[in-house]
Amino acid sequence: VHGVAIRPGKPLVLAVWERTPVVILPGFPTSAAVTFLRFVAPVLRLLAGHPRAEVLAAAGAHAAARLGVSTVADPGRLDVVLCHVVDDGDGAPRAFPLLKGSGAVTALARADGWIEVPAGRVQVPAG
Repeated sequence: VHGVAIRPGKPLVLAVWERTPVVILPGFPTSAAVTFLRFVAPVLRLLAGHPRAEVLAAAGAHAAARLGVSTVADPGRLDVVLCHVVDDGDGAPRAFPLLKGSGAVTALARADGWIEVPAGRVQVPAG
């Protein structure tokens, strides 16, 4: 398998060479982190013997937060937007998108998580 419709995350290669799984991650840090967490980590958990239900739960782990500002997305593919989460004082966390870019190491270091904007959506309003 080569390439996935996700940003950041290109290029990603999943292969098998003589019965050995092979993963080639993108070179940019953010792309590598996102694709590792979404595609590789669940497989490693399964290969390590974790129960499938536990692996699926970990892959779907999420927390509720309100988007602090409107953000735009890349149409045509799943857009992963790194976010910094803060408590706005009323007990409801707010997620603020960080600088986009596959090579944005500072954004990756500051990120508490991400939001996923489905393919086809070009904007997500604040709130």
